[in-house]
Amino acid sequence: MKPEVRWPLFIIGLLVLQVGLGIFFFLKATSDPSFAVEEDYYQKAVNWEVKQAQDRKNAELGWTLHHSIGAIDDDQATRTLTAELSGRDSSPITGAKVRVETFHNVRAADILRAELEESTPGQYEVQLPMLRPGLWEIRFTAELGSERFTHTARAHVAR
Repeated sequence: MKPEVRWPLFIIGLLVLQVGLGIFFFLKATSDPSFAVEEDYYQKAVNWEVKQAQDRKNAELGWTLHHSIGAIDDDQATRTLTAELSGRDSSPITGAKVRVETFHNVRAADILRAELEESTPGQYEVQLPMLRPGLWEIRFTAELGSERFTHTARAHVAR
């Protein structure tokens, strides 16, 4: 092959390699399952005073929420998430609408959302596919009439 043909082919080869590597790294960077951005993070930052008001409302209500996460149910490949909601005097709060958002810290983009059903007075349960062991963030919202209570917890889920 003549030298006047080799140099243009070499340069074209380098350009094709550059474009190929660019596409490869773009796909690698945008398909990382462990990367996540908080939903509506900008709006949450703008409305920070709304969260502060909700925190004051939570303290004013005096409600407490204790949660537990059961073992894996082999038949359904899920775990039972239980929330016990009680008032200031430790009496169970019944008839509330309790919702949850939860995600594993390593896969924060995979958010599980559900509404819990009241199984006994003040105790609410739901089956969720929380199969990955490790640290999970759990965000509860409980509504009873016009009252709204929020609770965020982190829990270590065992194998």
